[in-house]
Amino acid sequence: MKIYAAAFSDRGRNLINQIGTIPLSVDYGTVPLLCGGTWVKSETTLRIRKQETLEQWTAEAFTAGAPLLFVGAAGIAVRAVAAQAASKRTDSPVLVVDEQGRFVIPLLSGHLGGANELAMQLAGGLGAMPVITTATDVNGVFAADVFARKNNLTVTDTAGIAKVSARLLRGEKTGVAVEGMERQVLMDCGLPENLMPLSFDTGSGEDDPLTPGIAVCSPENSGKTKADLILTTRDYVLGIGCKKGKSPEEMLEVLRQAQDKGTLRLEEVAAIASIDVKSKEPGLLELAQRLRRPFCVFQAKELMALPGSYTASGFVEQTVGVDNVCERAAAAAAGGGTILVPKTAGDGMTFALARLSEECKKKRRLKFHE
Repeated sequence: MKIYAAAFSDRGRNLINQIGTIPLSVDYGTVPLLCGGTWVKSETTLRIRKQETLEQWTAEAFTAGAPLLFVGAAGIAVRAVAAQAASKRTDSPVLVVDEQGRFVIPLLSGHLGGANELAMQLAGGLGAMPVITTATDVNGVFAADVFARKNNLTVTDTAGIAKVSARLLRGEKTGVAVEGMERQVLMDCGLPENLMPLSFDTGSGEDDPLTPGIAVCSPENSGKTKADLILTTRDYVLGIGCKKGKSPEEMLEVLRQAQDKGTLRLEEVAAIASIDVKSKEPGLLELAQRLRRPFCVFQAKELMALPGSYTASGFVEQTVGVDNVCERAAAAAAGGGTILVPKTAGDGMTFALARLSEECKKKRRLKFHE
């Protein structure tokens, strides 16, 4: 994970060097890997502020969607990020550590961005105290936005998070309905206190005393519920191949152009996949972090073992041992799913989109607890 770090004294800079040795990551959920493959956990890398102004450095971090870590006074951090903060959905995680390394304070994007999770990891590595102030965490109440992030779900309207949280913080019960899952099956997931299972078809209606509440469903059926908070599933995998040294900005531009043309919808992508020789490719790692998606890789033999027809390239096969990276990686991560967008090339990269197989969807399990 790439962290933007700034300090304002020699003591602070020494602490940043120590922080660079602590493994840091945010859980963005996964999909079941049915065709082999492994999830990539990148090492902690620091982008340390040097000559830039705080405004320039902060703007760069927010553009990259990367966490910011200030070693110093909380007031400095607040003033530095004030102009950049815009939305729960997109704000970078912002944290502050005092120069003595005694306290770690998540200031912004504690749940969806994972600042609280990073604070706990940092505190553990430094022997510090995490200063968590979000109401659900302080009161030990289920946090719907953390649930969404860790289960690879899209929050359709962030206003619903506050509605659900307020009800739970008052000690009231709220219903949760999951498309395609009966009440008893949902109950067997081990629901937290005050969450009551409902059926998606009937439990999200106006006449149910436990609604409005939380509904988990496909994007196609999000309009069929009156729940306060609608979380939609991500049912596609993006396979990517790229030349060495491609920047995340260049790759993201290609993907955005495809999105503008209606070729893909990035908000519905559950994961990014490639071949294992790209497991340490900085651009791919940063792209996954920017999109807040898990990144998995496959061995060439795993990709070549996939049945089906793929757009073959002799040059690619000679280079990495597989005739097609993007299509095969997408299909493999999708559990043998169908290719919807075939190999598309642009500016030194290729991408393909696959839909999760039905078996892969059935094996997804919702995690309601940490």
